[in-house]
Amino acid sequence: MIDIKSEVGRETTVTLLLTRKYKERDEEAPEKEIAPFTSLPTSRILVVEDNSQVAESAMALLREQGYQVEHCASAPDALKFLERDARFDVIFSDLVMPRGMDGLDLARIARERWPDIPILLATGYSGSVERAAREGFPSLSKPYHPAELERELRRLLSQAGSGSIVLSLRPRQV
Repeated sequence: MIDIKSEVGRETTVTLLLTRKYKERDEEAPEKEIAPFTSLPTSRILVVEDNSQVAESAMALLREQGYQVEHCASAPDALKFLERDARFDVIFSDLVMPRGMDGLDLARIARERWPDIPILLATGYSGSVERAAREGFPSLSKPYHPAELERELRRLLSQAGSGSIVLSLRPRQV
């Protein structure tokens, strides 16, 4: 098992749990051994975010975690991009965006056109989270730790097409 915890600009901690090899035949191996580590293929993520600073921050975090990242600044741009190239493992979109189409609209269309691509929505607004939840999009509120984001991405990628997660990229309004 491998666990990676990283803080942008601070530190990265990598913990490896390896299977113990027993030297003597008399000793019994544990009933349940940890599966050997195998590297995961790099996942490709489409980030849809209208705020350039938030987008850059999210993309830097995702790249640091080993993902390949593309960016679109609006839901309509993302749909055009996906029409040309839908080879993504996750669509990671802000929920509240201008230009007449928000992240929930994008998620609905993407779920219909590309049902095999999991969708992660991002918001710091509770009303938006409630709207998304009513349509079957669960949520993770901000602020979140990079390790939380990584866990949710791994969970979502492991479920490949069986659900969506809502993540928050915007700071909470206090």
